[in-house]
Amino acid sequence: MLSSFRKAYLSEYAFLQNTSNICFVFLVYNIFKRTKAELEVESLMGELEMTRKRLVKAQSEAAESRAAYVDAEAKASRSILTRKLIE
Repeated sequence: MLSSFRKAYLSEYAFLQNTSNICFVFLVYNIFKRTKAELEVESLMGELEMTRKRLVKAQSEAAESRAAYVDAEAKASRSILTRKLIE
């Protein structure tokens, strides 16, 4: 009687130990998976920030270009008016 109880106990203990090991493996796997996802998100956020910086730089260059165009157009208009006044 005691032997069968002991076998059942050891069997249940082995089952719980295996279950515990499996749960631990899943826990570690999920932590690794989440960490990998977090690293991916950080990488994508870095790329997004670089893209934003490039966009701001391009917008700044476009504004400078527009200002230069307006300035050149104003100079041309003054030049044309000056010529007409001289004539």
